[in-house]
Amino acid sequence: MEAIELFYNFILKNELARRIEQNPQYSLNSFARTLGVSPATLSLVLNNKQPLSLKNANKILKVIELS
Repeated sequence: MEAIELFYNFILKNELARRIEQNPQYSLNSFARTLGVSPATLSLVLNNKQPLSLKNANKILKVIELS
């Protein structure tokens, strides 16, 4: 796995954990909807089974305000 994939995976997992900590009812589906990606895609990315596409990476950066 490349460093950039590890970075995105780390950021996504931490952001999901933060949101769940703030709201225990928050789910992976809610997070995917917020990010504008499908829950299936997000699950595959978080489980290291699929790399994050550039298109989805750009969407996610806009939502979680990273540059």
